[in-house]
Amino acid sequence: MLLTISMLINLGVLGVIIPAIRRDDAAMVQAYGPATPARGIVVAFYGAIFAISLLVLAAITFGLSWASKAALTILPAQVAHKFLTAFTVGLRNPVVQANLAIALFHAITLTAMLY
Repeated sequence: MLLTISMLINLGVLGVIIPAIRRDDAAMVQAYGPATPARGIVVAFYGAIFAISLLVLAAITFGLSWASKAALTILPAQVAHKFLTAFTVGLRNPVVQANLAIALFHAITLTAMLY
C-alpha cells in the first residue's frame, strides 16, 4: 500500500511540475530559475522518475513480481537526491521543502519494504 502511495505521489507531483516547468510558469521560474540546460536536465530526471513510477504502478496493479525490485532502485535514488537538495540549494527554496516531505514519505515506504 505504501509503495502504491509513493508512486502516486511521484505521478501526481511530477504530472503537474513537469508541464509547468516546460511552460515557464512564473512560479516555476521563481523556484527553478530561468530556462537553462541545467533546468532541462532536471526536467529529464523528473521525466525518468515519472516514467519509472508509472511502470512500477502498472506492475503493482497487474501483480508483477518485479514491481518491488524496481521500486528498490528508484526510491533510494529519490530519497538521496531530495535530501541532498537541502545542502546544495538551501532550506528556504520551496522545491527543497517539498522534496524533503516527499523524501520522508519515500523513506518510510523503503523502511516498510525492507523490514
